[in-house]
Amino acid sequence: MEQTSKTKALIKRFLPLIIVAITVLIMFVLMASRPVPQTKEQDEKSWAVSTEIATRAPVHPQLELLGTIESPYMTQISAAINADVLRVPVREGNYVTKGDILVELDDVEARLNLQQKQANVVEIKALIMAENNRYQSDLVALKSEQSLLDIAKRSVERQRKLEKSNLTSQELIDNASNKLEQQALSVNSRQLSISDHNSRINQLSANLARAKADVTDAELDLARTNVTAPYNGQIIRVNVSPGGRVRLGEPIVELYDSSQIEVRAQIPDKSISLIQSSLKAGAPLEATVSIYGEDVTLILSRLSGKTNAGSGGVDGLFKATSDNPPFIIGGSVKLVLNLPPLDTAITAPISAVYGTDRIYSVKDQRLVSVKASIIGAYFDKNGQQRLILETPLASGEPFITTQLPNAIDGLKVTVREPSS
Repeated sequence: MEQTSKTKALIKRFLPLIIVAITVLIMFVLMASRPVPQTKEQDEKSWAVSTEIATRAPVHPQLELLGTIESPYMTQISAAINADVLRVPVREGNYVTKGDILVELDDVEARLNLQQKQANVVEIKALIMAENNRYQSDLVALKSEQSLLDIAKRSVERQRKLEKSNLTSQELIDNASNKLEQQALSVNSRQLSISDHNSRINQLSANLARAKADVTDAELDLARTNVTAPYNGQIIRVNVSPGGRVRLGEPIVELYDSSQIEVRAQIPDKSISLIQSSLKAGAPLEATVSIYGEDVTLILSRLSGKTNAGSGGVDGLFKATSDNPPFIIGGSVKLVLNLPPLDTAITAPISAVYGTDRIYSVKDQRLVSVKASIIGAYFDKNGQQRLILETPLASGEPFITTQLPNAIDGLKVTVREPSS
């Protein structure tokens, strides 16, 4: 009886475990006996890409620059005299030829001033003539003065002799001596006048030269009443109008030389060394610009002699090869500069380059990465920018031109018809 009770107690204790074990066994049997569905192998996805055949050929690297049109010959003409404005035959924007009248000023004041200066010259010439005449007269008079001095000396000597014989008076002696002294003073005065002749002539000559210079200056002022163009150019601004009055130094007209127009554009520092070498070797570098529907060819004539702080480059100065290009001072233009050519280079569209250092070729419908360094860029005949690459990729090999977001080595691709 006691043994039966113990058995029932053990069964009651382990009954839950027995139930769990039986349940697990039933589930295992059910899973093992279920039908197995037939599995289908999934095909690997293939990405469609465009390709291009690598070709090595000479190519000009190009730089796209932003330039400003300017002229080194830009002149602000100011009034050289005080005068009233009579006529202004030009307007802003007019083209003028060297010597054309820009502004005509009233010449009345200038003519009166010239007449006064000319009168001063005539007066000084008359003074010089009078001085020469007086000099000649002094030379003749000196001889007479010296003769009278000799006579006075002899008269005194005679009176001295008579004095010894008591045949004259003291009054006669004094009179003779007085005449001698007066005549000696007269001779000295005449000699001094003759000696000072050269000094007076030099002084009058200096005054004459000064007066002639004043005449020349007055003639220039008279000529300046017609303000003329210093060169062929275009008028930028006219600051006066008929009836007004201009003062000395007041701006009248501003213009620039239309034959000296240049385009100033900043060239990056990384290209300066190559450009300097070309300029020193005498190899001209060409640039092109399209403005108002016209293509203009430019030549890089020189580099600026200084750089602005923080600019990151040096200004290049370009000159048009054609006459009268359609440029307007102060305008901005985009130009493309052709750098010295590279003999053998592979070019690719921007979409072919991943990062900055690789492209992908295709072998057995799989991508293969190839190192590539960007050494420049240029614009094709359609105006699309292409990169110039330094890469071990062989000429004739295809490379993809499609930008894939998940491009890696070994990625399966489907190649569209390649373009060459």
